[in-house]
Amino acid sequence: MKNYPIESSVAGWFFRYTETSNNAYLVEGCDLWGRKVSRSGSDPKAAISECEADAREINKQVSGAF
Repeated sequence: MKNYPIESSVAGWFFRYTETSNNAYLVEGCDLWGRKVSRSGSDPKAAISECEADAREINKQVSGAF
């Protein structure tokens, strides 16, 4: 996905991050069906990890495996 260049360990999800101000980051994720997650913070790697956890939860809900 061109607008989300960071491939994730979560199947079907891709991420990007933007430095919104000095040492403040917005991480956004999108899957192949257009579902989105986002987190912000001072550590982009931690925010990506949190987004991946959110993406896993969404995948679980969509698959019906609660």
